[in-house]
Amino acid sequence: MENVKKFRFIILMLALILGIVSLFFDKQISLFFYSLHNPLLNSILGATSYFQIPGIFMGIFILILVVIFFLKGDKIKWIFHIIGAFIFTSGIIFLIKEIVDRARPYVAFGLEDPPLHAVGNSFPSAHAAVIFAMLPFFEKEYPKLKYAWIVFAIIVCFTRIYFPVHYMSDILLGSFIGYIIGYVFCNWKIKQKKQQNKNKKAKIRKKKQKKRKK
Repeated sequence: MENVKKFRFIILMLALILGIVSLFFDKQISLFFYSLHNPLLNSILGATSYFQIPGIFMGIFILILVVIFFLKGDKIKWIFHIIGAFIFTSGIIFLIKEIVDRARPYVAFGLEDPPLHAVGNSFPSAHAAVIFAMLPFFEKEYPKLKYAWIVFAIIVCFTRIYFPVHYMSDILLGSFIGYIIGYVFCNWKIKQKKQQNKNKKAKIRKKKQKKRKK
């Protein structure tokens, strides 16, 4: 368990550091990926375009997808916290977008007909934030399925950079913010459960003590 926590911490710090560093090289990175464009790769990645619907609509799609997985048995107990993580992540991300007011790469590069259009400002990526905000819940309840979710997240995030609607820093820092928020909401639920168990044990002890006194 401690090794998992250490690994998670290292990955998060790496994402944060790389995100900050990439702020200084965003233009070069975006131009590099744009230089890789070719009809075959465009067609392959273009197949993911239905995952690239704008902002809040994409977020709702992801939320519905996640909720479907958690409508099984006792997993339904996570729904409230999943929705809370989604709402809080979306609010924080769009607030930052308005404050930073960063233009999309294809706008900054003057691309009149970009392969993929996007609504709103660039920093940070709402797609990356919302997808990674859901990851802690999969880590808790679907340890094996979480890898499929990570692959899905990577494909979506890479496509956002490849079709220049986001810079690398938008993706990395958006992922970082989203995961932290999701982790907080997930652990809030875990702490609630532990507290409930403590309260139950305390009640049982009190009942036993009363019986002994009698």
